Amino acid sequence: IALLYNRRPPFVEYEPPIVESFRQAHGKDPRELAEDDPRWLTHQAETMTQFMREVRASMDEAAQTQGRAKRIEVSAIVFATEADNMRWGMNVDAWVQEGLVDTIVAYPYGTRGYSKAEAWTDPVPQLQYHRDVVEGTECRLAANLYPRGMAPEAYRRRAAEIYATGIDRLFIWDCTNASGHDSFTALRRLGHADELKHWIGAGSPSLGSDQARLRKLGDWDFTYTTPG
Repeated sequence: IALLYNRRPPFVEYEPPIVESFRQAHGKDPRELAEDDPRWLTHQAETMTQFMREVRASMDEAAQTQGRAKRIEVSAIVFATEADNMRWGMNVDAWVQEGLVDTIVAYPYGTRGYSKAEAWTDPVPQLQYHRDVVEGTECRLAANLYPRGMAPEAYRRRAAEIYATGIDRLFIWDCTNASGHDSFTALRRLGHADELKHWIGAGSPSLGSDQARLRKLGDWDFTYTTPG
C-alpha cells in the first residue's frame, strides 16, 4: 500500500484528543503556542508515528489472514527536508528505524529553499537527508521526478543524476499527465540505468518523437472538429 502524504497536509492539528493529550503531558494548551513550537511538533509526530504503527500491524495481520508468504509492503511519500516533514507531523526517521515503512519516496512539496522546478537539480545535497534516513536500514528510497512536462532528454538527464547518488528507484506522480506526449516514452524507459548511461556517453542525442497522430479510423475523420 502507498500512503500519499503529499496530498494534503495538515494531517494532525487541534483535534480534541490531541489537544488533551498534549495538555496532560505539558500542562499547556497547544492552541496558545506557536504552530511550530518544537513541543507541539513532536507531539503531533508521536501521533502520526502511532498511526504508522497501526498501519504496519494491520498489514501484517492482513498478510497472515491471507496466508501470504511475504508481508504486505508499506510505502510513504514524504517531503523534501526534515523540517518540512516535522512541520506536518512526520518523523520519518522514527518510521524507518521502527521498520514501519519499506520504501520512502522523496517528494518536493513545501520545500524551503527551492521550488519543485528546482527539485533534485543538485541531487547530492538535496537528497542527502533521505539517504541518511535509510542508511544502514532495510528501507528503500525512491525519488519523485519533478517538474512535470520536461522534455524527454531532460527527464533522462535528471534520472541519471539521481542514479549517480546511489539511489536506484524513481517515482512518478501523476504520470498520466505525460501520456500522449513525447516524454511518456522517455519516462517508461527510465528504469534502464545502463541505457541512460550509454545515452549520456554518446553525447545525449535528441530522442526525437515516436508519435504518430491518428487522422482517420474507418469512416471517422479525426481532423474535423466542431467549434466550442
